[in-house]
Amino acid sequence: MHRILIVDDKADEFEPGLRAIFPRDHLVLVHSGKEALAVLSEDEVFDVVLLDIRMPAEMGSCDEEEGLAVLVRLCDEWPELPVILLSVLSDVETVVRGMKHGAFYYVQKPPDRGKLRHLVAKAAERSRSAAERQTLKEIIDLRDVAATGSITSGTRTGLGSLVGRSAPMQALFGLIERVARANATVLILGETGTGKELVAKEIHRLSPRSGKALRVVGCPNIARELLESTLFGHRRGAFTGAEVDREGEFVLADGGTLFLDEVGELESTLQAKLLRALETGEVHPLGSRDPVKVDARIVSATHRDLRELVGEGTFREDLQYRLNVLRVELPPLRDRLDDLPFLAPALLGKIAPDRPGLHLSAEALGRLETHSWPGNVRELRNVLERAAALTDGDEITPDAIQIDRDAEPGTTNPAEAAFARALAGRPFEGGIRRFRDQHGEVALKDLLIRALRTTTNVRRAGELLGFIGAEDPKRDYDNLRQWMRKLEVSKRSALGG
Repeated sequence: MHRILIVDDKADEFEPGLRAIFPRDHLVLVHSGKEALAVLSEDEVFDVVLLDIRMPAEMGSCDEEEGLAVLVRLCDEWPELPVILLSVLSDVETVVRGMKHGAFYYVQKPPDRGKLRHLVAKAAERSRSAAERQTLKEIIDLRDVAATGSITSGTRTGLGSLVGRSAPMQALFGLIERVARANATVLILGETGTGKELVAKEIHRLSPRSGKALRVVGCPNIARELLESTLFGHRRGAFTGAEVDREGEFVLADGGTLFLDEVGELESTLQAKLLRALETGEVHPLGSRDPVKVDARIVSATHRDLRELVGEGTFREDLQYRLNVLRVELPPLRDRLDDLPFLAPALLGKIAPDRPGLHLSAEALGRLETHSWPGNVRELRNVLERAAALTDGDEITPDAIQIDRDAEPGTTNPAEAAFARALAGRPFEGGIRRFRDQHGEVALKDLLIRALRTTTNVRRAGELLGFIGAEDPKRDYDNLRQWMRKLEVSKRSALGG
């Protein structure tokens, strides 16, 4: 049961409908912001507030502003209490102002019953008790961070270009602020599409180096034969085509930050030269005998497990330690789906800045919430770009939300998608590591358990999924068993024994 405070000057008129929507919940109806403040001041506890925007002016400058004025007071005095705005008007400017003031979400009257129930349930879950706040602090404190500091108080909707009010994102914001103040190297970990470059930019923006340059190098995007010159520079005549001297990214980032994206893709020769630059603070441009002193903070990112690459002999262990002094791990979108009501509008604003009224219908947002987003925020942006292109008016409907689930109907996560393909005789191709890299270890563990429950045999499960092939079945089987041990998956546990 949820405890809901409803603030509406026409509360009596809407009471029968509201009680029909929330038959099992405890409702308290008041007719003005002042009454709401009085009720809350009596220490009555609520899970969520439903607040009408347009009411007779008592605290605001006019009727149209009254709800926003009440919202400001509520957020100032009870920052942990979620507020859902209600209005008969579809005023995008007012909605944006309300969200900036701290509203949880906005619903147009008359509300869709199912959607309103869903939002109230989400808001109630997000009510942060003292215990939840302590848990959030512990999440931050357990991070491998050398800098000291504390979480900024209050729930924020974003940090710079990053958007989210979920607990994982609040922890991430606090961690970024702490890491930014330090001067050590930073390793950003996260699946493809989670926004690692955005995090690097925020670390630079909040750091003492923000007045200097941030240089970005995508390691897989530059040909290997050019990457060394890109990083360290070259002198005229160093190689064919080197007609003039060129400063490398290390020098261009002097005094600032150098971001190395997908650093796990560096070949061994460049790994050695990067390690030397980190240890000595000097780089050697190609074709030059004289070193160049540089002072660039290195922030790197990868979706790979560098420790695993070290074990395979493809990445230097000493370089892994040098890069991984401070670590920032990004949550996948599937672990923070309650950020979608904030993230999707923010992305739409960037996708279609010339269409300020463009927004998602409640049903369209609900459709987004049923997907597991294996491609994370990048995939979400692609879906929204397509939806915006297919929408002529201001409201994006579910028909415009085209999600390639790459699975049979009804599958909603990567493990289900891959398993459906396997059962249809089209096993997942690419091997265990590729599946892990694309979808994460949680999805891989779920997939293996599903296959074991179906086949009751490890080898047959591997063959079903395509993880054991005909070319070298012994190697594939041994690899599968290693992954099962790593993920703590066994036939006995899968079958409930």
